[in-house]
Amino acid sequence: MHVFLEGVISYQLKYLLNFYIKEKGYFTLVDLNNGIQGFPYGYSHIKDKPCVIKKKSDQERQSSSNLGQGTARMWLLAQVLPLILSSLVDTDTEHWVCFASLLELMAISFSDTICQETILYLKTAVKEHLALFKRVFPDAPIIPKQHFLVHLPSQLFKFGPLIRSWCMRFEGKHAYFKDLSKKIKNFKNIALSLALKHQKIECAKNMTVDDDVDGSAESSSLFRSDVIFGKSKSLLGNDKESA
Repeated sequence: MHVFLEGVISYQLKYLLNFYIKEKGYFTLVDLNNGIQGFPYGYSHIKDKPCVIKKKSDQERQSSSNLGQGTARMWLLAQVLPLILSSLVDTDTEHWVCFASLLELMAISFSDTICQETILYLKTAVKEHLALFKRVFPDAPIIPKQHFLVHLPSQLFKFGPLIRSWCMRFEGKHAYFKDLSKKIKNFKNIALSLALKHQKIECAKNMTVDDDVDGSAESSSLFRSDVIFGKSKSLLGNDKESA
């Protein structure tokens, strides 16, 4: 997670976007942001919709910013960016091939299942990608997280699919406590304060109240919103059997 979504992806994107915007002039930063904001994201992706890329603070290659994106937003941005830029740039150049090869490395590393042949291919693909990156951007130094790509195949052999041991969900849960500590503003025994607050919220979510209206006893959550389903369609006959 940290190697790709909080390191290599944003690092290479800064060089790629600077090349397309400043050197080639294929599009402007405004055009890019319009494409990102106007992209038809799916229902499950709305909450992770990428933010606008700012001109100064996010796009500078020397900056340590993640293009202004969080981890989940960067993951989604990396997936939709080829669809946004494919009609604006020349996809036959080595610059585009370099970025596409990075996305391939990320897809393999994030897969739920993987075979030995794919791991052996990944080992070769990492070397080819790094060599291509240095050829395309000769002034760009290889950062430590790019070097970590070399060790991914051996880790896959030892531990299996890396997505089963990454810390994405732990980071997501930790973000809740970081935001909470800023709100309560009580740093005396902060661990106890956060634990008590968290347990009270979890207790409130699971509290139910019985509704005896019309003699029918139904329990519903007291604080948590009920699940609201969208449009549905009844399946009949062969459609129901094949569903």
